[in-house]
Amino acid sequence: MSGDLKELARKALEAEFWWKIDRSGGDAVCWPWMTASRHDFGYGFVYWEGRHTQAARVASVLHHGLTLAHIDSDLVVRHLCPGGSNPGCCNPRRLELGTQKQIMHDRLAQGKYDRGENHFATKVSNRDVRALREEYWNAPHGKRPKLEDLAQRHGV
Repeated sequence: MSGDLKELARKALEAEFWWKIDRSGGDAVCWPWMTASRHDFGYGFVYWEGRHTQAARVASVLHHGLTLAHIDSDLVVRHLCPGGSNPGCCNPRRLELGTQKQIMHDRLAQGKYDRGENHFATKVSNRDVRALREEYWNAPHGKRPKLEDLAQRHGV
């Protein structure tokens, strides 16, 4: 009987989670996170399975019948919404797990970065920005250079 109660409690938590998302537009549109619990960049967050995490991450694991423990902690949620990333979107059909490097490439392809000479406060050329990013993101996780060291080497 206790297994049934655990399952019922889990289903109640899942129902409460989905209630916080506007799914009224159907499967083909973004499903915005509706609560005030948002990070500065617009990502919804929730306390799930004993930790604070992105709402989109929870939507993805629930959709695929997984738990947070099934996902490598180095993976992030990519928002593949038409017209560019929508950080508040929790539609699992528009979410995909990937690396931070993939997200950086997504944002670059969407024109979401002012970088190099185009950035209002930069002292770094586009070529140097590209080199800095590649040096940082291509290093294995845990062996990435400190940002302070990169900045010092490039005089910024």
